[in-house]
Amino acid sequence: MKAIYLVFVGLLGGCNVFKDPGELSEEGAKAQRVAAPPSDADKSVSCDLANQSTAPASFLGKKIRYYGAEEINYSSDSWWRDGQPWISANALSSQQLRYSGFQSSSRAAVVNQAVNVRMTVVDIRKVNGKLVYHYFSNGTGNNPLENWSSTKGLSMIQAAHTMRQNYQIPFHSKVYTGSNGSGFSGWTSDHVTEVASTSNNNYAGWIKSITGAQGSHNFVRNWLGGNSSNTSYGGLHGGAPQNLGKYFDQGPGTPKTFIKSAGSMRSIGPNTLMPVLMTEFWKRVGVNRNEPATWLKKANYAGSLWGASARKQLFFGTGSSFSVQDEDLKAILYGNPSASSAGGLQLAATQYSSYVDAFGGKTKLDKLTKGKWRLFGKIGYGESETRKRSEIAFGGTLCIPSDNSRAELKAGRQIAFFLNVQAKNRADGLDDQVLAGMAAAMIPELTGASNLWE
Repeated sequence: MKAIYLVFVGLLGGCNVFKDPGELSEEGAKAQRVAAPPSDADKSVSCDLANQSTAPASFLGKKIRYYGAEEINYSSDSWWRDGQPWISANALSSQQLRYSGFQSSSRAAVVNQAVNVRMTVVDIRKVNGKLVYHYFSNGTGNNPLENWSSTKGLSMIQAAHTMRQNYQIPFHSKVYTGSNGSGFSGWTSDHVTEVASTSNNNYAGWIKSITGAQGSHNFVRNWLGGNSSNTSYGGLHGGAPQNLGKYFDQGPGTPKTFIKSAGSMRSIGPNTLMPVLMTEFWKRVGVNRNEPATWLKKANYAGSLWGASARKQLFFGTGSSFSVQDEDLKAILYGNPSASSAGGLQLAATQYSSYVDAFGGKTKLDKLTKGKWRLFGKIGYGESETRKRSEIAFGGTLCIPSDNSRAELKAGRQIAFFLNVQAKNRADGLDDQVLAGMAAAMIPELTGASNLWE
């Protein structure tokens, strides 16, 4: 197990010091690391869901309705708040998740309980030709939280957008160090896989530095959450950026692109993100271009913070061209296409068999889908000095593609989720139980659990 790193980061524009408690690397986050990836190796980025004539009408006996993106109005400053009709804010409880969730109004707050679980899930269906959504939580979706390394996937997507938007180069590029770009450090997708496998903080800092601290912070608010005091993303990930290089190209004979910010970044504050926004991030990764309203456009998300009406026009139109392309997304989700082993955010999620077991296990998933199921995600783990708690976070998206020839789940299923477990004792293992409880409630066909849907 690697040592705990303490990071003292000076805030820009003042003498206050933000102390971000150190975190263990993911090598120490879970007791066992046994990989359980899908048997099918195709690098698909699209989840094939078949049309349903109707969505479920109730969950646990309570009426629910599914909403399309045009109804949810994601540019609104309040789309994610409890009380919206697409959010069942208290639908989940310890009966499903094994442990209770307790509200907190700041990331520093703790409750006098052994365990506190914060979770949000979005159920994704295709009804009458369009994607529709409903959000479920255990009353904690709007809690501001430190989510440790689980946020690193967000930095990867931001970097892909920045490279396309600002420099007109693909994310999957060669990277060179040195003042003249002479030293080859690897492909960007290799660095993604390093972060996926070991959660290397310094590599993650380099990836985030491509967009920068202020840019990353503004990006999250413009794209995911509006101008909320519960949302900030201007910090590093527990260490200074690695010097992986500032020069990018596509190989011999292609011109080099210089990105000045790469490898140079100073925190401007903590990374504080609510479960509902982390879940929404994974939902947008999962549906990507299949939901044109929310996928990343050729627009400056990292620039000025805009109001709701401007965000709607700039970022949520359905006719705009996309910035992040499938090849960029494949590099993030699967790693280097030339690598002989699995990588990317699929590796980050499936290198822990306990996470796959929560959804019925590799054997069942492979048999049910001919190996075409997909689980992408990122774990985070930390021992908080401020809160005196062991904490583990995991967010991701699961796809069961449609197949009319099988007996169950013919239309397929897709969910996105995020959980954060805070414990007085070690949090490892509690996340497995919470994830299994959520999976049983959301997709009971995978585990033989009681069906809570009507």
